[in-house]
Amino acid sequence: MTRSRTRPLALAAAVAVLATGCVDSGRTVHPDAVQPEASCPVEPDPSITTTARIAWQAIPNGDLVVKDRRVLEACMPNAEITWSKFDSGGDVVQAFDAGSVDLG
Repeated sequence: MTRSRTRPLALAAAVAVLATGCVDSGRTVHPDAVQPEASCPVEPDPSITTTARIAWQAIPNGDLVVKDRRVLEACMPNAEITWSKFDSGGDVVQAFDAGSVDLG
């Protein structure tokens, strides 16, 4: 295929991709992204009053489910849970070494 024929196809593909991302006016969050808070799968323990600083990365794993559904907060209602996002595992290790997170 010549270059002059591939450009219109590429443009049409780009327009199709962009058009599929259209949302209702004023809506800023995709409805599938809003998850209800989970209940604790065991009996919640209000006697736990610790502070936990947890490092997380935006990768698809079970940690995101626990974070987004607030499972730890449901299971330890009197604990102070802080979630800090990091872009790489190396950044998590450095934060852990520096003492700015407890778990990563």
